[in-house]
Amino acid sequence: MLPMSRRVAQREPDAIALLLNGCAGRGPELAINGQGRSAGAAVELAKWLRTNRTITKLNVWSNRFLNEGACAIATALTLNSTLRELNLSWNNIGYEGACALATALTQNSTIQVLILDSNQISELGAIAFAAALTKNRTLKTLDLCTNRIYSEGACALAAALLENRTLTELNLNVNFSNDDGVCAFAGSLKSCALEVLKISDNCFGIEGMSALAAVLLLNTTLKTLDLFMNELGDKEACILADVLPMNHTLQELDLSYNQIGDEGACALADALEQNRTLKTALFTSDQLDERLLFLAATSPTPLLDPLDVDDLDPFDTGTSTWQSDNF
Repeated sequence: MLPMSRRVAQREPDAIALLLNGCAGRGPELAINGQGRSAGAAVELAKWLRTNRTITKLNVWSNRFLNEGACAIATALTLNSTLRELNLSWNNIGYEGACALATALTQNSTIQVLILDSNQISELGAIAFAAALTKNRTLKTLDLCTNRIYSEGACALAAALLENRTLTELNLNVNFSNDDGVCAFAGSLKSCALEVLKISDNCFGIEGMSALAAVLLLNTTLKTLDLFMNELGDKEACILADVLPMNHTLQELDLSYNQIGDEGACALADALEQNRTLKTALFTSDQLDERLLFLAATSPTPLLDPLDVDDLDPFDTGTSTWQSDNF
């Protein structure tokens, strides 16, 4: 008799087939999340996707599709003309699976959102997606968070954005740990169409922030910039603060969980009073000087990370000296 694990694995494709057959006419979204499904199940899912004409959103994160399953789904995407959003996060697809999906993007003209968080695609997978972005004109959101693409992968993606005018949101949180990748994206932001850039937990410094600050004086598309947990200090905060009053596009800025002290907080407080477009600027309460705390306490615009809101003491003030007109 076969071991239980192998018997379960053999039954998985049949179980998925039954599930998919029962999905006919049930609406545009299908979720098979966190069930540890194997590559065999992904192959069965791919067969179904080839002919399905109703599902527009597919969530299959946290399974065990691996590169084999990703390759099967990639092949299906070249034939499917209905799916708009695909979430394959936490499936350990590796660079081979990523390369297959990237190739599919050069043929598929309907996928608009692709989420591949935590899949170990490496710089090779990122380079493959960069090549695809120079040809694809449909994808709007690409999430490659926590994939070890390093600076080489980040630079390839940044270069690709110079030829792509469709992608509007890119998530590269937790991927590289120096200034090179950030500097590359700063160069691309001069002319690309990105509206949302997430580069948190990448630990860049003065060089990277200087490059970002310089391009914020020129960029007219970026609305959201996520710089959460980058070990940014006072010097980086002051560099950013210098340009915020002159930027008229950015609406959301996340600087929470950095290492900004009184000097940086004071500079940001001055900048926030002059900026007229920022709607949300997130900080953690231990970063804020008295004036930023005042803004956080009196402004209808979110200034504190939600985790810190309960720790903020109410202010009893009789003045609105630090209340910016846009708040």
